[in-house]
Amino acid sequence: MFQILLIKQYSAESIEVTESMLEGLKILIPAEIHIAVTGKAFSGCEDNNNTSAGDVFLCISFQNVLKSLKIHCNSRNAAEVFIESFNASLDLLESILKADSK
Repeated sequence: MFQILLIKQYSAESIEVTESMLEGLKILIPAEIHIAVTGKAFSGCEDNNNTSAGDVFLCISFQNVLKSLKIHCNSRNAAEVFIESFNASLDLLESILKADSK
């Protein structure tokens, strides 16, 4: 029920919903690293006040550190948005792991 309220308030593609997804993953899947991603990969997706096509939201959790990031991909090609999002998630994860190793 809580997630439905978040979606209604922020939209399915938002930092708030992505962080909620990540918290759900932490309950369902025991792991050291959790990653959740939402976004609009191509034009034709319904725009709302908060997002437009090409907006992607990333959340990563590692050892009780949560990092969230919104990126905007200029491409309207879904495959390119997926690749750019994947690369951004790896960059964010690398920054978390580097900070942890210090």
